[in-house]
Amino acid sequence: MRRALAAALCIAAAGCADSSLSSEVPPAAGTWVPFEGEFRSVAAGVESRGRVFRRRDGSFRKETLDAVGVPSFVTIENRAQKRFYSFSSGSWTAQPWSRTPTAPPGRDRYPNAAIEADRVAGLRVVRWVSGFGVTTLRAPELDYYPLVEEHGYPPLRIEHVRVVRADPPDGMFEPPAGSRVDELPWQYEGAVDR
Repeated sequence: MRRALAAALCIAAAGCADSSLSSEVPPAAGTWVPFEGEFRSVAAGVESRGRVFRRRDGSFRKETLDAVGVPSFVTIENRAQKRFYSFSSGSWTAQPWSRTPTAPPGRDRYPNAAIEADRVAGLRVVRWVSGFGVTTLRAPELDYYPLVEEHGYPPLRIEHVRVVRADPPDGMFEPPAGSRVDELPWQYEGAVDR
């Protein structure tokens, strides 16, 4: 059953990852594997698409695209600046972020993950179920980044495709120069395992 599900996911994801991912030398300890990818999300029957980018320092950008491919919602976790940025409804906000991790998560973070034989978007994955019942298929080659997430209620499925190991441009991890940014005083408490 698991093999059939993973195979279906791989087919649905168009299995078009860069085949050089597994042959490259892993990054130095304390650095993240940089990559770019696209995602498809379905929540309560509504589909959205977007892009994700991760830098070697662990900074992460997620863009949800509108119908013509322009980012309509953007979140940025900038680890170097210890800042979280968000773009929505045409404006940017920024928040301090003091709980930034210093290294990517390793296998010890997912001790009960089972190795899957099949691949998602061309990458080997492990299946992990959280204490909240969220099932993820995580790629060890991308520091256990979740290529597929399935939430039971409310129903939500996020699936990544066309994942390529690459260094995104530095300017992507803060608002564009000259943008008005509203400062929010409270701490960002977001994801720590991207």
